[in-house]
Amino acid sequence: MKKHLEEQKRSIILLLPFVGSLLILLNIFTTALIGTPVMIFSSSPDSVEALTKNLSPMWGRIAFGFSNYAEGNLPAIGIVLAAVILYFSLTLYLRPRYERFLSFIIMVFSFVSLFYGGGFLIGSILAFIGGALAFQTPMKIENSLIGKLLLSLRASRKFFQRLAEEAAVKEAAMVILFVNLLSGIGNALYMFNANGLINNLSSESAFETLLNGRINMDIALVPAPITMMGLGIIKWMVLSILIFVIGVKFFDAASSLGRIATVAGFAYAPISLQIFTPFVFTSSPFLLIWPMAVFIVTNLWMAIVLVIGLQQILRVSFTKSLALVALCGAIYELIDTTIFLPMVNQYIPKFQIQPNDVMLLIVSAFIIVGLFFIGSKERS
Repeated sequence: MKKHLEEQKRSIILLLPFVGSLLILLNIFTTALIGTPVMIFSSSPDSVEALTKNLSPMWGRIAFGFSNYAEGNLPAIGIVLAAVILYFSLTLYLRPRYERFLSFIIMVFSFVSLFYGGGFLIGSILAFIGGALAFQTPMKIENSLIGKLLLSLRASRKFFQRLAEEAAVKEAAMVILFVNLLSGIGNALYMFNANGLINNLSSESAFETLLNGRINMDIALVPAPITMMGLGIIKWMVLSILIFVIGVKFFDAASSLGRIATVAGFAYAPISLQIFTPFVFTSSPFLLIWPMAVFIVTNLWMAIVLVIGLQQILRVSFTKSLALVALCGAIYELIDTTIFLPMVNQYIPKFQIQPNDVMLLIVSAFIIVGLFFIGSKERS
């Protein structure tokens, strides 16, 4: 019975890239037919100039792909790319040989297909997840790296209970690199184009970006995700050490630095969703509010995952775990603002509370609340 269930799960896994490739193919065919990406607008603007005025009403659009890839021979290349994913997916399903090679190509091509809209984004997600799961076959879903990432996104208590028994620091480091690569690409693309709109408000460039779905790229963007990956590892280590020192030494919790680093690493999983930031653009002056909203949502999500994860591995109450994250998060924010933020370039968003007095007041409040729980015993 158990073996039969595992075979059913495997069949579903191998179908994910197939379904994803069909969506990618449909997306690219549609783009090729209409000559522009499939786009959703909140409303029809009176003029392009109205979208660039600082007093313009809130307006936004979602583009399933970039118009750069709807030009010339690029749609044909996209169709070939989708066809390869489809063929490899069928081969993987019908004749499961060379799984690592086939699934690796599926993962790479599904990521590249995002520039064509990625099967309305859903297709790329399905194909990538299916490819990643197949890459680690015959490992169980919950034991694979992508499976653990998905469980972390769900803030699964059972998953973090398992981490209380085992440390997977290497996997956590891989998560940090992967998450920061995705967020670095997404944020760099958005900030480069948003800054272009702010500094060059010509009707032609605004039309291409806002209404035609064009995304500009430059070689100068390459260092951004690399910087994010490097800083991500350092910041992860700082956060893990803070939680270990304060949690274990002052909150009377029991765990190892390796297990805490593992939980902290997987807690970063929601940050990967920042890859989708450049698919949405808004009118001025809301251009910089959209990435800030994504930043706030993904970081709050990360904090929730971290609270639940620490609750399980430290075996403390939810309230005490929340206080620990608040205290460590406040100290971490001070370190990030004073040390790490000045190190990033203009293509990486710098979100910090202004003025500094307000930021210090909020951080101090979090620290004071957290200090109340230092050394406190759990109620039976």
